[in-house]
Amino acid sequence: MSNGLFQPARRFRKNMLAASLLSVRPSSSVLDAIVVIVMTTSLNSMSASRDRQYYLHDFNARLYLDQFYGSTKNGHTTITNEASGFIFSTLKSFLQRCPKGEGRLLDMGTGPCLANVIPAARYFNHIYCADLSPKARQELEKWRLGRADAFDWTTFFKFSAVLDQKADEWMTYETNLRQSIRAIWPCDMTEDDPLSPQSIAPVDVVTESFMLGTVANDADDLVKLVHRLSRYLKSGGTMVITESTNASFYQLDGKLLYICQLKESDYLSALEKNGFAQIEVVRASDANVKDDQQVSDIGDDIIIKAIKTG
Repeated sequence: MSNGLFQPARRFRKNMLAASLLSVRPSSSVLDAIVVIVMTTSLNSMSASRDRQYYLHDFNARLYLDQFYGSTKNGHTTITNEASGFIFSTLKSFLQRCPKGEGRLLDMGTGPCLANVIPAARYFNHIYCADLSPKARQELEKWRLGRADAFDWTTFFKFSAVLDQKADEWMTYETNLRQSIRAIWPCDMTEDDPLSPQSIAPVDVVTESFMLGTVANDADDLVKLVHRLSRYLKSGGTMVITESTNASFYQLDGKLLYICQLKESDYLSALEKNGFAQIEVVRASDANVKDDQQVSDIGDDIIIKAIKTG
């Protein structure tokens, strides 16, 4: 990781520590040393296995949505130059160009977030979502049932319609997705068959967004995880991976949550070792788009499209 590893975390922790230590008034160098020690201890204690329990039992799905997608309520034009808008439009472009087959798509590690699957609603009429967290799945179910307390994804539906030059038809995108989501399943990527005991015939497209990095322990483990995803994909089908590179954590609800420090080359290698070809990569940095460094130390966002050859 770069020498700036602790800088984003230092910003959101430093004021809290300074307030608690105000009475002793340490020098800035002493305070910085304390922050580094605290952050080093916190980062070293993070792991995929530890956070698995958090996602299973304590994940604050609504806070996650408010933190990462709440600002988009101001209108679809606000996300055009944001990381979320860049990822959304790139994903939509990839899905538009990939073979649709029978129109079946599986999104693994959906979380509570519809931004991963809204781009698919126009092209796929059988969409399956899966996530480890019960609270994340509850948020998805609330939206699918049209409950009043569900998170409002109107901005993204409008954005999708605008990208298609069909701004006045955005409500049909919402209707289509509700009809297209056929199931919301539990999944556990630490298992050889993550969807077990649920079974599903191989689909035309498998997608995932920011899930692999929170589960992998290292680059070798990533190869195994991609293999587990590929078992659900038809030969000749498309996998689309959206991930962060050179990251080690993100912050939510006062907690530092683990991200495996993986490079772009690690993701490409994992795909190639699992028999994927025709690989395309789009980077947020190439479009001069960056994530909020206040809540993570993400180096870059990448979206990768690849075809299963085996």
